[in-house]
Amino acid sequence: MEARMEARKEARLARELADARRALIRSLLDEGVSQSAIARRLGVSRQAVQRLLLG
Repeated sequence: MEARMEARKEARLARELADARRALIRSLLDEGVSQSAIARRLGVSRQAVQRLLLG
């Protein structure tokens, strides 16, 4: 039972992190930063940035 609670907590934290990252990306795009530049800053591919925005 405790393992299930821990898994739920980790899933919630992962969703919150994804939401925060998505908000950061949108904010940078609003400031005129390109998806490629954002990807370089985050250390991910441009396609990963696109997927984060869609997710």
